[in-house]
Amino acid sequence: GLDGMLLLAPTFRPMSDTGEMSLGPNVIRQLEMLRSQDGTHRGSLLWLLGDNTCTSAGARAIRRWVSHPLTDRDAIQKRLDAVEELRAESDAGGRLESVFASLAEYHGAKGKGG
Repeated sequence: GLDGMLLLAPTFRPMSDTGEMSLGPNVIRQLEMLRSQDGTHRGSLLWLLGDNTCTSAGARAIRRWVSHPLTDRDAIQKRLDAVEELRAESDAGGRLESVFASLAEYHGAKGKGG
């Protein structure tokens, strides 16, 4: 049947069990996820989301999230819940910048053997 034909096709690749989509560079380029068609950041999905990160690690995380979308419903919900919690904390006058700065310092020291 059709299932057997798909398994024999050299271009068929089952989704991995990592819980993320594995998008090829052509897909990322065609969907203008990281850069627009003219090769600039402006106009891309990443640009539309508004990269307001304060650290290079944060920028890398956002870039990875955009280019490797989640496929697992529970993981998506957990991420949405975390974002909502952060947004609510920020709206309530919380000082997220200081929390994230201390995390960045911790991970930076840890990466340098500290």
